Amino acid sequence: MTQNSSAKTQPLAIAGSLTAFLQEVTAITEDDNWLCRGQANEGWGLVPSIARIRPVADTTRRAEQDMMEEFKRYAIPHLARLPSTEWEWLALAQHHGIPTRLLDWTKNPLAALLFAVSGKSDADSAVWCFRYRRSHKTEAVDPYSIDEVYVVRPAHLSARVTGQASYFTAHPIPLRPFEAQQESDEALVKIVIPCRSRQAIRAELDRFGVNYATLFPDLDGIARHITWSNTVLEDEGRARTTNGGN
Repeated sequence: MTQNSSAKTQPLAIAGSLTAFLQEVTAITEDDNWLCRGQANEGWGLVPSIARIRPVADTTRRAEQDMMEEFKRYAIPHLARLPSTEWEWLALAQHHGIPTRLLDWTKNPLAALLFAVSGKSDADSAVWCFRYRRSHKTEAVDPYSIDEVYVVRPAHLSARVTGQASYFTAHPIPLRPFEAQQESDEALVKIVIPCRSRQAIRAELDRFGVNYATLFPDLDGIARHITWSNTVLEDEGRARTTNGGN
């Protein structure tokens, strides 16, 4: 997989409802080698969180190292089982909000759709669909020394990883938005979700049990779902005052 700063993949379709999204994503993901990622703004590039920070340290790499060392120090008392590899530490840190070189993907298109339409956004959203050639073996690989993008299935260190059918891509530094290799059988396509459809799709997903309580099976996820069920978001006006999914 190569990295490319242009990333000019065009939308495959515009899906304004859950039904339309299912039709499009089913047509795209015709085999098992597909991952999906939801983003609240369709104009955002596919760049890991470590590339989006302004580090206090002199380099992004140093900031990454400092944050991981501190995370390990504070996380150990809270873990029933310690990660056994640096890849597992990275995945755990990523799922708890530490900026890393990992980019989250899922095998579940509906999980990606929920991430796309949740949160504050006044822009169209997107679900990216990525067909990869293979997942990478990482046993003898230092994640901080890779020189290409890796596709990795994380160990199930937390219920979140399992609930979200998680995969990730690991990116070298410096980081740029990437595209699939044009000369291979990889593909990267985008389904745009109009901003005006975000509210209705959130409600439709909740009717079918796709919400933060199910994707984040912990108190944080439950709290976020309860909050959404009992509040009106900025992009909803006063259109929804109660939620039948409670």
